[in-house]
Amino acid sequence: MEKKIFIMKIISGACIFCFVGMLVFYITLVNSTNKIIGDKDQKISTLTKQNKALDSKYNELYKQKNDNANEQLLKATNGVFSSLFDYDTTKDSIKDRREKASKFTTEEALEAILPKEATTYNASVKSVSKIKGKPQVYFEPSSDKKQKVLVIIDNEIVIDNNYPTEAKWQYEATFDTDKNIFVELKMLGELQQLDKKDN
Repeated sequence: MEKKIFIMKIISGACIFCFVGMLVFYITLVNSTNKIIGDKDQKISTLTKQNKALDSKYNELYKQKNDNANEQLLKATNGVFSSLFDYDTTKDSIKDRREKASKFTTEEALEAILPKEATTYNASVKSVSKIKGKPQVYFEPSSDKKQKVLVIIDNEIVIDNNYPTEAKWQYEATFDTDKNIFVELKMLGELQQLDKKDN
C-alpha cells in the first residue's frame, strides 16, 4: 500500500510538474504572441502614418503639377487666341500675329489656323477684332502628356467702321503638357452670330 501511495505521489508530482510546465509554456507563448502582436500593431501604426504622409505629399505635388499645367495651358490659350482674334488691320499684320502665336504652337498647329501663305495678304478695309472676356477653356484633368482641350471664343469685329458683329467660335486643340505648346488646333465652327445693329 505504501508502494501505491508512493507511486501515486510520484504520478501526482509528475502531473503537477507537467501542469506547471504547461502553464509556464502557455504564459510564455501568450507573452510572446502579445509581443509579436504589439510589434505588428506598432508597425501597422507607423506604416499607416507614413502612408497618410505620402498621400498628403502626393496630393500636394499632383495639385502643384496640375495647377502649373493649367497655368501653362491658359497662358498658351491666351497667347494663341489673342493673336488670332485681337487685331487692328491698320496696325497688326498677319505675319506679326502669326509670329506671336508661334511661341505657343507647333508649326503644324499654327498652319491650321494662320497659314503662312496668308502673311502676304493686305486688308483692303479696316477691321478691328477683339476677344470679349477671356477664352473659355474646357478640359478633363489627365495624366496624359497630350491633353485634349475645347476652347470657345467670344469675338467682336468691326469692319470698315460699321456696326460690330459678334460671333462665338469653337476650337478643338491638343496641348502638350511637357512642352507647353499646342500641337494641334482645329476650328470646329461658329456657335452663334449676332449683329449688334439688329439688337
